[in-house]
Amino acid sequence: MARITEDARNIIKSRLSIILAVFFLFSIFESAQSQTRSYKRGLAYGYLSQNDMQALSAGLSWWYNWGILPESTVSEVYQGYGFDFVPMIWGGTFDSAALCSYLAGHPDVKYILGFNEPNFLAQAHLTPTQAAALWPRIEAIADKYNLKIVGPAVNYCGSCVSENGVTYTDPVQYLDDFFAACPSCRVDYIAIHCYMNTVSALNWYVGLFKKYKKPIWLTEFAGWESNGNINNVNDQTGFMVSAVDMLESDTDIFRYAWFIGRTSGGASAYPYIDLLGANGTLTTLGQTYVSMPVHDTASTLPVPGRIEAEKYSRQSGAMIELTSDFSGFADVGYIDPGDWLDYKIHVGYTGNFGMTFRIASIKTCNFDVLLDGNLLFNESVDNTGGYQNWSSFVRNTYMEEGDHTLKILAKTNGFNLNYIELSSVSGIIDHPADQTVLYPNPGNERLYIETPILPSKIDILDVTGKIIQSWSNTSSISLQGIPSGWYMVRGWDKRHNLLFNKQYTIQK
Repeated sequence: MARITEDARNIIKSRLSIILAVFFLFSIFESAQSQTRSYKRGLAYGYLSQNDMQALSAGLSWWYNWGILPESTVSEVYQGYGFDFVPMIWGGTFDSAALCSYLAGHPDVKYILGFNEPNFLAQAHLTPTQAAALWPRIEAIADKYNLKIVGPAVNYCGSCVSENGVTYTDPVQYLDDFFAACPSCRVDYIAIHCYMNTVSALNWYVGLFKKYKKPIWLTEFAGWESNGNINNVNDQTGFMVSAVDMLESDTDIFRYAWFIGRTSGGASAYPYIDLLGANGTLTTLGQTYVSMPVHDTASTLPVPGRIEAEKYSRQSGAMIELTSDFSGFADVGYIDPGDWLDYKIHVGYTGNFGMTFRIASIKTCNFDVLLDGNLLFNESVDNTGGYQNWSSFVRNTYMEEGDHTLKILAKTNGFNLNYIELSSVSGIIDHPADQTVLYPNPGNERLYIETPILPSKIDILDVTGKIIQSWSNTSSISLQGIPSGWYMVRGWDKRHNLLFNKQYTIQK
């Protein structure tokens, strides 16, 4: 494997730097433009405006507000933005006539949420026996309007209900006793809340409820545990990126909802959980939530093209995190031997392709690259000097036109992956453009390209692999505005075949 850049210099000493934050905003904005809406992703919030809903609609599909009716500001428009509203029977006392009237006029409603944190004295405040006694009222409404029922939403609590000598601090104990008191109750989904602020803790917590063998709704979550892990918006964003990726990948999670849209303290105050700023404006956290990838096994990624590592269709073992690299807002990390990533791709035409792997590593690492289960090659990548020190590595391979599954199978740990770029290199070895000459080299004002074939496009890339500037259909380039340094100059033909890839130095 040929290494085509120097080790990326310490682009940042902290991924929370101002430079990263600015680039991150641009990256997630670009991602949002082509974002696939997640059926799972929702919001727990009760004060949405129409502008808020429009801003969130690129990535979210549903919301609830702890009530039986949507807020009046969006009650007549939410369907136009592709949102589902899910009514909740919050506690033991509710207006069944109003709920039934709403359901009769909205046959699109599919689900109803059960009691909100019934084991909390300050919330629904129902013992398992009391909740079980009330449950037939929920079933009767659900049966009448053909609704699926989401069970009581539980969490760990401090001030909790008690019954028969048991104080229900433990949400699992509460559900066990609820089901024991109500063995014939219809509960189609389990509902839970979680405010743990590491993805490993969230994953562990979700796992506690899989014993009920029912799909799970996580109807409130955010990083709000007071343990020192969340100290600013970037900490919360980092948690969100890993948590949402886990929830999207977990087939036992049917839906999930971030808590909350806005807090009284605002986006810059602890616990830094606001998705919305001013009316219709997403915060940085909100942009992240909307822009997170959906791991859709039915869709394909085009080749030639760039595959962002986090846009896998399936994976095992790895996690995504914020990246400090110049491209994208997340990379895949926490990779161990045996972990793998699958990408559904559509190859536009048969030919030879260059695979550029954007890697950051702490040692020499090794992975297999497979296509439809067949080994294309096994490769090692050099130590780049850190998990956020990025370099690009390239290898050529042959692929046939059509749909395929590209798999990256880790043989070692110690590396992160930001993207894979696939470019056609058909005929590059014998291509007459191999005679390309760049002059003067070094240059300072203008670059001239002597080549048998006029490039359709020319890119100049810096040492990190970032495209600094591009031109079309020319062989003479102004270097004005490009600082001194070492660069790569790439030329492409009309089919995006690589014509040349030359080193170039600018001295001013």
